Amino acid sequence: RQMCIRDSPSSSTNPLESSRVIASVLGDVTTIYNLRKDLLQAKLQEESVPIEEKYKLLVTEIDLVQAALKQSPKSYLLWHHRKWCLLEAVQLEKQMMKEEDKPISKVLEKDLMLCAKMLEIDDRNFHVWNYRDWIVKTYSTNVIIEQSVAFTKAKAEKNFSNYSALHFHSKYLLERYSRALKAGNTSEFGENLDIVLPLQLIKDEIEFTKTGLFMQTKDQSLWTYLKNLTKLLIPLQVIHTSAQKTAEGLAVRLVFNKMVGKYSTLNFEVNGVDNEGSSHQLPFEVSQVSQYSIEIRVKADQAQKQISLRVIPFKELYNKQAASNTLDSKELQDSSLQDLERNYFILPISLRLEFTPENVAVQEVNRTSLPEEVIAIIQDIKSTVEELRQLEPSSKNLLLYLLFAHENLHSHFEIDEQIKASKEIFGIIEALKQSHPERVFFYNFLEQYNQTRLSLLEGIKEKRPPTKELEALCSKSEFRNLAYLLEIQ
Repeated sequence: RQMCIRDSPSSSTNPLESSRVIASVLGDVTTIYNLRKDLLQAKLQEESVPIEEKYKLLVTEIDLVQAALKQSPKSYLLWHHRKWCLLEAVQLEKQMMKEEDKPISKVLEKDLMLCAKMLEIDDRNFHVWNYRDWIVKTYSTNVIIEQSVAFTKAKAEKNFSNYSALHFHSKYLLERYSRALKAGNTSEFGENLDIVLPLQLIKDEIEFTKTGLFMQTKDQSLWTYLKNLTKLLIPLQVIHTSAQKTAEGLAVRLVFNKMVGKYSTLNFEVNGVDNEGSSHQLPFEVSQVSQYSIEIRVKADQAQKQISLRVIPFKELYNKQAASNTLDSKELQDSSLQDLERNYFILPISLRLEFTPENVAVQEVNRTSLPEEVIAIIQDIKSTVEELRQLEPSSKNLLLYLLFAHENLHSHFEIDEQIKASKEIFGIIEALKQSHPERVFFYNFLEQYNQTRLSLLEGIKEKRPPTKELEALCSKSEFRNLAYLLEIQ
């Protein structure tokens, strides 16, 4: 009988009440909640219904869903329906509010409290975590961000194995930092470097993670979290340059150590010096050649004698000291958190090119070294991991972290150091095989992957072209992270 109400509401004296009774008994039934949504939407669209009554209907619906969640806390349907109720209720609440600057609405506060209570019962319920994160993303005020940073930290301190708490804590920390960065206020983070990286935040989180690892060395969540923190310390940098003449001037190709992603988040400055010694900016276009490389096509005539190209540090953009060649202020404000994590820690580089009618050649490359403060943090991580290895030499998660560190933390070093680190990886893989033989197939793959990486590095050092076998391997999806080495070779 209830299924007919949608097509003929008059068939029931009070369809909302009768469907509420069924929903309170059956709980998790899609048809009932779809029906109630249609009935509520009809009420919300009636101009004769006072806004207070509409709001009361939605609050009642939220309470109904809350009661059902006690029986089915992992119901996709109930959490989805609650999202719709919350969106409508917050919108009505804003219309009713006299004080527009209230830090957080009543229904939002109520929902955040519900999430806290449900996570007390089951702190790994990903439905609750995802719903809470949806609230933060949808109503992303500074107050909610601050509350979320404190809430996730408390959850992580209570249970080091709670990866959801660790994951969302790092996410909200970076979001808070990103907002402070765009507002031009990073004093509370203790930054003193010419890079865009929340070093003090990373150091604090690493200290917290170290405490947990000494207590629970085999815990996978903490090792994964340490890996994610370590990734923030690995800069985006140019590791190979080349140039060639074109019909309009020249093309400069830059190969990076990581996937470049949106190349528009990189910023360049190109200047030319003519035969008379005067300097001026040159027009250029940027295009992405591969996941790891970009090409800068510079328009230059024969009057140019020298050309300089510079990758601009992001700190200059935030300080408003750089010309907005490829990124204006609006684009800067719209930059996503993913861009911050991936590209904002970039080691600047400048090139000087000799330009003649016959040829173009890279004459000088000035690279910025990894800041000492970052190196100190990396060394601290290494010493901690080695100390933990003495305590738990067969810990799978520890050994897997060592694999990651050996491959990634040496990418900014000279080629000999990278080859040395790659050779040391074979010993780590052998330790994994002995302590965890059930995954020998996976470790054999890691061995093949590292052997391919080592062959590419040795080829770069010896300046010999890659073999067809290496090219075939790097074309496979599982070896795609080695493509940048193939481009250099």
